[in-house]
Amino acid sequence: MKKKRVAFVVVIAMVLCLSTSLWAAGQVEQTKPEGPIKIIYWRSLTGVAGEAQEEIVKRFNESRSDIIVESQFQGAYAEILQKLQAGLAAGDVPDLVLLDSPHLQIFAKEGVLVNLDEFVAKEPKNFLQDYIPGLLADSYYNNSLYALPALRSTPLLYINEDMLAEAGLPRRAPATWDEFREYCKKLTKVDANGEPIQYGVGFTMGATTAHWYFQGAVYAFDGKISDENFVVHLTEAPAVAAAKLWQDMVFKDKSAVPSTSHDDLFNKKVAMVFGSTGSMGNVMNRATFKVLPAFIPGQVRNSVPVG
Repeated sequence: MKKKRVAFVVVIAMVLCLSTSLWAAGQVEQTKPEGPIKIIYWRSLTGVAGEAQEEIVKRFNESRSDIIVESQFQGAYAEILQKLQAGLAAGDVPDLVLLDSPHLQIFAKEGVLVNLDEFVAKEPKNFLQDYIPGLLADSYYNNSLYALPALRSTPLLYINEDMLAEAGLPRRAPATWDEFREYCKKLTKVDANGEPIQYGVGFTMGATTAHWYFQGAVYAFDGKISDENFVVHLTEAPAVAAAKLWQDMVFKDKSAVPSTSHDDLFNKKVAMVFGSTGSMGNVMNRATFKVLPAFIPGQVRNSVPVG
């Protein structure tokens, strides 16, 4: 069975605006079809981000008669990763797929993704300058382009502003992790037995996201998770300092709690929670109080991962 290659997109918004040649990139060794070319797009994300993708697909289809895009929701990033791996084994994969950016390396090194260099070469000279360099950088593997970024995100801190005022704190986010710890102490409430009934922060511990927020903390302490040679640096001082801070906030201060849902913020169990820039629409719409979206704290430096 021949192995079908996939045109990988970190996210889809900009790809839908490209030329017909890019849409055909996922098709190999095929004759020109009769009628419209059908493109299967596997997508992730729900809420505002999901609706936006469906709207873009709708507009594209309304603008073309020779190409039809069929959007198929495949679940969260972890689910779509598993489905793509299974599809590759069975020889049945989509033409375009939305994956979390770290997964690019997994598939590019196996040779199952379409190299986009030749298609970009046919575009206007400054085509790639429309993309933010930091987001475009991890679309490459071995100096070749295998993805295009859109719907990208970075970690944010979402804060209940009413709780800031009630605790006598300024209506701004903590600038450093040291200040963040002090904020959380003041935002925590306990019952008559000294047990917390409101925490300063919920450390987001989703199966596919926990590492992302911790990565931002490691960067703030001027550390790194790994390097270009895949050497892991989690035992070095910056990562250890970030981990100890989180550990102390949970077990010593009792001002933080592991959280797997933004519901902890909406239900006022916590005053702050970590989330994605991509979650902003949902968070702002669902909250019954004023939410302050803010950068995650810095320390030695201000730096965050991208997704």
